[in-house]
Amino acid sequence: MNLIVYLLVVILFVKYGFQAMDRIAGGNPAYNGLFPFFVQIRIKAYLDRPGTIQCGGSLIHPQRVLTAAHCFTKPFPVLPIIYENDNAQALMGSVERALGINSPNFTIRPIKESYIHPEYIDEKDDILYGLNDIAVAVLKRPFFYELLHQNHYVT
Repeated sequence: MNLIVYLLVVILFVKYGFQAMDRIAGGNPAYNGLFPFFVQIRIKAYLDRPGTIQCGGSLIHPQRVLTAAHCFTKPFPVLPIIYENDNAQALMGSVERALGINSPNFTIRPIKESYIHPEYIDEKDDILYGLNDIAVAVLKRPFFYELLHQNHYVT
């Protein structure tokens, strides 16, 4: 009986105890406005595929986000229908993690298309796996209003 109680305590600690720990060693919590050009990318799966891709990126132009190529290829390739149905989105305005597509408390822009580095290597068997892991997401509408109302400017 004691073994069962011990295992239950360990399981609960592992499941819930580590959630409060910092994800970055030695990091500090961010506050809204600290990283004004940070963008979260959410891509909803299609058809019978469960899940949502979650990535980060930087707004490099009101309508362009610099991010990783693997966001658009792993665990599933992003097909044109995902863009057409606005199931690929860029979210700004909070340091909290978005819960999924159309998360509240964010300014959301649908992604129109993405450009993956032409020499990106995503074959795990290749010794150069992950090389050129960079992409640009093009938004259907720019984040103009949000940039104008922040007191942060790129010089």
